[in-house]
This record gives sequence, structure tokens and C-alpha cells, in this order.
Amino acid sequence: VTTSGVVTEFSVPLYGPSELGIAVAPDGALWMTDNINGFGAQIVRFRLDTSPCVADSTTICLNNGRFRVTAEWRTRDGSTGQGRGVALTADSGYFWFFDAANVEVLVKVLNACGLNSHYWTFAAGLTDVNVILTVTDTQTGVIKTYTNPQGTPFQPIQDTDDFATCP
Repeated sequence: VTTSGVVTEFSVPLYGPSELGIAVAPDGALWMTDNINGFGAQIVRFRLDTSPCVADSTTICLNNGRFRVTAEWRTRDGSTGQGRGVALTADSGYFWFFDAANVEVLVKVLNACGLNSHYWTFAAGLTDVNVILTVTDTQTGVIKTYTNPQGTPFQPIQDTDDFATCP
């Protein structure tokens, strides 16, 4: 099913009777059912969050708003919070956790579709707290999560393979 509603049907060879169903709900979720040979009946709901990125105090929108980036943190004493995002350029920004004057994580998402048909994610941290950095492609719904373990100096992220979502 394309985003414009065009349905392409495929014949699936099965051994015995089968009932398959697919429908789109008003909220855009895709519902699928199957009942193959009377066994394993399932109902599955798929929902990709393809809403446009909206920047706020905890969200940075990069690459013309295509990528939503957030950060969560946890300290050794169990304190937790959301990183406060600040955009620097169309492709880069940073998060602070404890003080607006103290940068904790830098991040950028680059369009490298012309080089290897991927978007690239780079990040560097100036912290050793537990960080969960989440990057969402708002066009496709693909989500990539990067985690820095507690007590470990933030390891650089140089991900040139995970977002094969060009254009």
C-alpha cells in the first residue's frame, strides 16, 4: 500500500485455506490479520510516527526537520532527565543536562545520499553519565537509539550505515 492508497496484491502460495486482511485506520495505522489453515490467527497494528519534527526545549530538528533528535540522561545517584536541545545549524545541535552553559552532547545528521545512499549521524559527548540519544527519521519512521553507559566517557558516534532512507 503506497502513501497515496494504491494497493498492490501478491499471490502467496499456501497449503490449505487462508484468510488475510489489511486495512488503514483513521489515524493512519495499518492493521493486518491472518488466519493460515485455522492456526496462528493474529491481529497486528503498525504505526510509524511520520509526523513532522517540531522543535521544543527537548527536541532538536535536523536536516530540514526530517530528523527528530532527543536525549535522556541518568546520573550515578539515579537522577534522570531530558536533555535540553539547542539547534546550531540546519544539520547540527547540542544538548545540555544540568546547566545551560554546560554542553553535554553534540550531534549532527548529514545527508550523504549522494555518497552511499544513507543519512549519517555523528555525535560527541562531554560527559560520563548514562545518555540515550534517539534519532528519528520523521519521513520513514525509522528510529535509531545510541546509548552511552553510566560511568563511561561518551564514545564518539560515527554512524554512516543505519539510515538507508534516501532520498
